[in-house]
Amino acid sequence: NLGVIDFELNVEGNFGIDECIQFCNNYTRCKSIQWSETFTTCIILYGNKANQPKQEDYVICTKNI
Repeated sequence: NLGVIDFELNVEGNFGIDECIQFCNNYTRCKSIQWSETFTTCIILYGNKANQPKQEDYVICTKNI
């Protein structure tokens, strides 16, 4: 757990950040993503921010609405 608010869906696999962004764009409730280059993990979030400091190499991207 990375301490994200409104955690929704952890998409595991070998995904690049562009694919993670596309998941978010295709998922109506997605407000932001957390993505790790090291772990190639895409986390789809309902909320638009994390409530803890950055961990590992995870990047948080918020959807423009």
